[in-house]
Amino acid sequence: MTLKTHVLLATLATAAIIALIYVRANGNDDSRLRKVMEKTKDLQTNVVDNQILKPEAPKSEVSKPKAPKEEIPEVELPVQPEEPQNQTPASAENAAKQPETKAEQLDDDFLIDQSVVKNGGFKEGLNNWRYWRINEENGKKFIKAENSTLSIQGQLNTLMGVAQSVKVLSGTVYRLSAEVRSKEASEGKSFMGARLALYADGQKEQQVVWLYKNQDWEKKDLVFTNRYSGVATLFVHTGYTTNAAECLVREIALLPENPFPSRNVCSFNGNFNDGTKGWDFWHISGTEASNLIERASGDYGNCVVVKGQSGSRLMGMSQAVSVVSGSIYRMSANVKSQDVKEKGFFGARVAFYAPGQKEHQLLWTYATKDWEKKTLVFTNNYSGKATFFFHTGYTTNSCTALFKDLSLIKRK
Repeated sequence: MTLKTHVLLATLATAAIIALIYVRANGNDDSRLRKVMEKTKDLQTNVVDNQILKPEAPKSEVSKPKAPKEEIPEVELPVQPEEPQNQTPASAENAAKQPETKAEQLDDDFLIDQSVVKNGGFKEGLNNWRYWRINEENGKKFIKAENSTLSIQGQLNTLMGVAQSVKVLSGTVYRLSAEVRSKEASEGKSFMGARLALYADGQKEQQVVWLYKNQDWEKKDLVFTNRYSGVATLFVHTGYTTNAAECLVREIALLPENPFPSRNVCSFNGNFNDGTKGWDFWHISGTEASNLIERASGDYGNCVVVKGQSGSRLMGMSQAVSVVSGSIYRMSANVKSQDVKEKGFFGARVAFYAPGQKEHQLLWTYATKDWEKKTLVFTNNYSGKATFFFHTGYTTNSCTALFKDLSLIKRK
């Protein structure tokens, strides 16, 4: 063999050896990589977010369905009305809309046939009114009430006026009105910017605005459905526009529209004069129902006694009632406890249920030895058969509740 041939064969042998080493090395790496990947895959199936997952217990092929747990609405706490000190006319629309906000329940002696505004005609000067967004010193300087008329000498870029607190009912339709005129001559569309408004918590301000100057008395009104029960703020002021303008105001009124009739009961036998006729047992039946729920009479009149059991067990009576969508109803009842404990939980409830809307309820949270009447006015949004019912079991302890004078009345 020539030298050239020896060199060529040596070169080929060296290349073969290198190739064999490369293949073996790669094969080892691939094998090692496969093992690492398999271990990683095993860890990924058992680890999520650095936590080892425990294997799930084997599920039986047939599982017993759980009984649905009945939800009881939470107690709604009273809401304190706020003064609109930080609310300008431009931001009035930003108030949150809520279907309904409850505060104190008002008694039936609420004068639904009269204006809820006191001294709205200013015949007694500024009695029952307070200065709004202006101190007393400047209030006496720029605001006066004479000859049954309120005079506000509006200043440039300044909200100022008078206000008073009024009691209102949720679900009640009110008419807000006043007469206003300008004390200055008006040329064309000169701005005046007087405003009458009602502020109640949880809803937008209801307002009437006199934007331009007018030397003649101009009456404006607004009809609206109120969504708040309790104390609201009624106020009138200037400064709605940037210019200064003096205006006169008279005959401010806030009148409920279409009061409830004295008798238009949608429910039947709510006074239990005919025993429990018209009522069915609710969440209880048979002999147990007869033992725990009974009609009674005595010095306090006819009533139904519900011997409430512990463990948040709901039990009571109900009846079907026919209702109309868009109509306003007043629900009321008288309730007292037989187990009197100071601040002891009671948990009696009267409620109205109709499909497609939240339940409207009256709730007696604490035990009381005296009869306590509660009333709620609301707008119904369903036509057809609804359920009017009363029960115990709102709390976990046992309690005996007496119910009487249940009524559901539709406004004409």
